Amino acid sequence: MLTLKTINIIIDDKIKIYKKSNIENSIREFFKKNKNLEKNSVILSMIYFKKFIDNGGNVNDKNLLDILLTCIVLSNKILLDEEVKGTTKNEIIFLKTLNWSLFVGDEEYFNFIQNYRFLL
Repeated sequence: MLTLKTINIIIDDKIKIYKKSNIENSIREFFKKNKNLEKNSVILSMIYFKKFIDNGGNVNDKNLLDILLTCIVLSNKILLDEEVKGTTKNEIIFLKTLNWSLFVGDEEYFNFIQNYRFLL
């Protein structure tokens, strides 16, 4: 499961998130409440999160959970072949930051798993 330490490692400490928050429980509860979410979406959502940071996305202690949940929702939409149209403010900001490019090729996906498998 995701922790603040894991997130900081994945994003190469480009931002420092220190505030003790209950990320693990919040994400676990999000999955419990949304039974149709793909468990494998965590990997794709972390790829999106890293891309968001790499493209200059603003993440801080106040919006971290919102951005992570946006990543999970968008990754599920892609995995379930649902239409992505930016239905919330967070999705719109996120999608604009990534230039609406959510495609992740096999090589990028497997490289991410190879590089971070010890964390996931």
